[in-house]
Amino acid sequence: MAAYSEATLADGDPALIAAALGDIANATGMSQVARKTGLGRENLYKALPRSAVNNAVHNYRVRDK
Repeated sequence: MAAYSEATLADGDPALIAAALGDIANATGMSQVARKTGLGRENLYKALPRSAVNNAVHNYRVRDK
């Protein structure tokens, strides 16, 4: 994750950085990120965009419920 975040920060594209933060938060676990930051989990989901891969996984999980 460190190399991923460093590469996106070096690129400097705000949309890419936001997507990377969303990917990292999803990989880490939104509940854990929420506890560590003091932000609500729901607010994090709204604020951090999902990558296309994460969207596909999310849609698959929702469909299977």
